[in-house]
Amino acid sequence: MRVNIWVRVEDAVKGKIEPNKYWLHAKHVVEQKLLKTDDLVQVSITVDEFAKLEDSKTSKNDRHLDKHVNIWGSDHWLKEQYNRNRAIEDQVDELTEIKAYGVIKEYLTVKGGDFSVWWESKSIAERQVVTGYFGH
Repeated sequence: MRVNIWVRVEDAVKGKIEPNKYWLHAKHVVEQKLLKTDDLVQVSITVDEFAKLEDSKTSKNDRHLDKHVNIWGSDHWLKEQYNRNRAIEDQVDELTEIKAYGVIKEYLTVKGGDFSVWWESKSIAERQVVTGYFGH
């Protein structure tokens, strides 16, 4: 099976497709006046190539950030974890808005054998914050 996508002509010529610079439907791109029809070409790629592109894609909110910023434990990752299952009005823009942010950062630095001691040293409220934040 193959997947047909639309890419910029110059990317097709280079033979390199950028993760955030391909489209499944050219009509959408042209209607939004992002590009003209003459600037696009349709290419056929394997399902594996398509999966790699999708895995490499960054969300619209992440595009202005360095691609390595969304790693486990980073501030950006923590914010995304916090916001992922919350209603829009309950989401935060800054980590400092998160109650007990320090406890969450601490939690991420605790290593295996030290966890029990660390957990016992936390108040019930701090434990509830960690449990509520990560859902476990």
